[in-house]
Amino acid sequence: CGKSCGGGEQSHTRFVAVAAAHGGRACAGAPTEYQLCNINACPVDCQWGNWSVWTDCSTDCGGGTQSHTRSVATPAAHGGTPCKGPELAYQECNTEQCQAVCEWSDWGEWDICTASCGGGQQVRSRMSSTCDGVSQDLRYQACNDQACPEDCQWAPWGAWEPCSHCCGGGTQWKSRDVAAVAQNGGSACTGPSSESQTCHSHACPLNCQWAPWGDWGACTTTCGGGERSHTRQVKTPAQYGGSACEGSALESQACGVNPCPVDCKWSSWGAWSQCSKTCGSGVETHTRYEVVAASHGGKACTGGNQETRTCNSVSCPADCQ
Repeated sequence: CGKSCGGGEQSHTRFVAVAAAHGGRACAGAPTEYQLCNINACPVDCQWGNWSVWTDCSTDCGGGTQSHTRSVATPAAHGGTPCKGPELAYQECNTEQCQAVCEWSDWGEWDICTASCGGGQQVRSRMSSTCDGVSQDLRYQACNDQACPEDCQWAPWGAWEPCSHCCGGGTQWKSRDVAAVAQNGGSACTGPSSESQTCHSHACPLNCQWAPWGDWGACTTTCGGGERSHTRQVKTPAQYGGSACEGSALESQACGVNPCPVDCKWSSWGAWSQCSKTCGSGVETHTRYEVVAASHGGKACTGGNQETRTCNSVSCPADCQ
C-alpha cells in the first residue's frame, strides 16, 4: 500500500499470455487494477504547546528558583505517542553570591521525589545562622516525569520566616504551595498551607545606659588655659548579655582659654647723652623703650620715653675786654 494509514492505494497487474492472431478477439479489460488500502486514521502523537515565560526568581541573590509551565497543544489520538516530560519545570536563578554576614552550609542530599510518576519534584536545602534563628535555603528539581494518574502534591514546606521578635517571644510562619493539582481522579491535597510556631522566647538583652552628665565643675584658671570636668553615673546596668556602657564616667574639657592680660613694661633708661654745652647751662637727654607692649586688656605704659635735664650750669670763663 502506498500509505500505512489515512487512505492509500495498491495495484496489481497482468500480462497478455497469448496475443490475438488470425482474426481472434483482443483481450478485454485493463492490464492494471487499483484499490484503496489502509483507510484507518493515522496515529496522532501528543504535542506540547510552548513553554510559558519563566516566573520571577524566588530570591534576589544567592541562588533561587523559577518555573515555567506548558500544556498539551495536540492530545495523542489513534494510538499516537503520549506527551513526555513534565508540565512544570524549574531552573536555578540569581546565583550570584549575596553580601551577607552569614555563611551557608554545604547543600544537603536531594530528598526523595514527591511522586513516583507523572512529574514530581525533589528538594535539597542548606542552612545558615542569623539573628533571626536558622535560615533555610531550598532548591528544587523535577523528577519522575513519566505520565501516570496524579494525586495532588504539596510542595515542600518553605523556610521559616524571620521571627517577629529577636527576643522575648515571637512568632514565625512557614507555608507551602500546591506543586501538582489532582488529575485523572487523583486525590485532593489535605492539610494546611501554612503553620506557625513560637520563637526567640529568651529574655531580651538589656544594654547599659548612662544617667545624664552632671554640671561642669569650676575651671582651674580664669585665663591662659585651664581644665574643668563633670561626671555621670550608670543608670541601668547591662543584663542578659546586653552591651556594657561605652565611654568614661569622667569627661574633661579645656576652659579659660582666653589669653591673660599683659601689662606694658618699659626698658631701663639709657645713658644720658652728651651735654649740649660745656658751660653756661646746657641740656642732656636719655631714653627708654617698651620691652613688652600691653595686650589682651593689660595696662598701658605710663610716662614718656624720653627725659631731659640741665647740665654744665657753671658759668663760662670770660676774657678781659
